[in-house]
Amino acid sequence: TWPIPAGTEGVWRASGTQQTCAAQGFFLQLTIMAPLYNGSLSLYYLLMVTFGWSERRLKRMRIWVHGVIVAFGVGTAAAGIPLTLYNNAYLWCWQASYPTGCIESAQSPTGETTCTRGDNATSIYRWALFYGPLWVVILFSTLAMLMTWCSLKERGKQAETVLRNSFSHKDGRRLIEKFQRKERERNVLIQCLFFLGAFYLTWVCPTALRVKQSTSGSPSFGLLICVGIFLPL
Repeated sequence: TWPIPAGTEGVWRASGTQQTCAAQGFFLQLTIMAPLYNGSLSLYYLLMVTFGWSERRLKRMRIWVHGVIVAFGVGTAAAGIPLTLYNNAYLWCWQASYPTGCIESAQSPTGETTCTRGDNATSIYRWALFYGPLWVVILFSTLAMLMTWCSLKERGKQAETVLRNSFSHKDGRRLIEKFQRKERERNVLIQCLFFLGAFYLTWVCPTALRVKQSTSGSPSFGLLICVGIFLPL
């Protein structure tokens, strides 16, 4: 909390300035690139396992993936500076309207705002620049992992059919191959669950916190604790 401007009410050990607050907000917004890269990893496995893309074709696509992710991360982080989005967000400086509790123009019947900084940060920009893309990536990764596992499972069944037809008189070998296939499927399923579990464990609490803050205007202490524990993971 120390980059938050000194004297901010209700923030422990706030000792920064508006400049340090903006700097912290800029770098925190850059973290959107982490889930985007995780999503690109899901895309990689989907294209390679399910659709059979060659390594050469994937390598050509890799350049564009890096470009899009970096451009989005740096672009949205930089956009927050002229939009004055980076203000006290309770645990750190990030996208928030200032002063706390002010009425944003998107929420006002007249379209007027009482915020001096970060107008519409809570109601629009958080969701457009961070949480919206984040959950698109999480849902895509969930679908991609499911399709990858199903594809691997289907290929295993096809291999078992070929083995049964080719070596119908060798029951021992067929049983060994079936056991190995089931073991591979189980390992892939466990890896997919761990991969997706980390996504959900990290981001469910922050999303719930921002939803509550957007609807009621005040954060939940329990959700703040949850965010402080799981988000750095």
